[in-house]
Amino acid sequence: MFDEKFVRDLPEDPNLAGKEICDKLEDLVVESIRNSSQEKYEQVLIGMGLLQAFVEGFNFPIHFPKLDGEIANNIRIIRNFLLEIRPLLERAYINGQSNKFKEIIQKKYPEEFFYKFTEGDLKRIQSLIDELRTIISETKGLEDDHKSRLLGRLESLQSELHKSVSDLDKFWGLLIDASIVLRKVGENAKPIVDRVREIVDIIWRVQIRAEELPSNTPLELPSITESSKEGKPRSEEE
Repeated sequence: MFDEKFVRDLPEDPNLAGKEICDKLEDLVVESIRNSSQEKYEQVLIGMGLLQAFVEGFNFPIHFPKLDGEIANNIRIIRNFLLEIRPLLERAYINGQSNKFKEIIQKKYPEEFFYKFTEGDLKRIQSLIDELRTIISETKGLEDDHKSRLLGRLESLQSELHKSVSDLDKFWGLLIDASIVLRKVGENAKPIVDRVREIVDIIWRVQIRAEELPSNTPLELPSITESSKEGKPRSEEE
């Protein structure tokens, strides 16, 4: 499972390698919950050790939880920890994928590559940002400093929104912001999530046009999203 071969076979890109470690760790947590297996639990601990070494080696801003020695409780702590760091890992995964494609495209079109928005794209994103600014200011349960950070991000996005841009990273960052807000305020975040999702859909269309992918190419997030749903403990489902 987690051994020297696994480490040697990890992708060269640290962002993609971190996602692969966590995918495998998520799978083991799911199996440990379903089967109450001591062997799987020991592999989970080994995986956590590998993840910690990886995080410390590349200075990812992740803090590991304390475990209390009871297996069932430790598994819950580890599972919640993986759920909490998922936004960061998804963001790193998206960055890794984007950088991979960007390098290929820039070699093919040196000094000429830009992501291009249509006039309709620009107007709709501007409108959605204006709506988000109002909604965020009025959202209950969201701390004032968090509201300020989100409003600052929107202001930055709006100032950089032009018909041609060389980088979409800040737009993709909205996806992570929405995920964090959803975890903090639950259903109150739905108006924010809905509008961010529409912006992300526009950004995805812009990106697949630039990278000459089929127009019906779906947006697929890392598999850790699905595995975390499958691994929901029975006690939480009930």
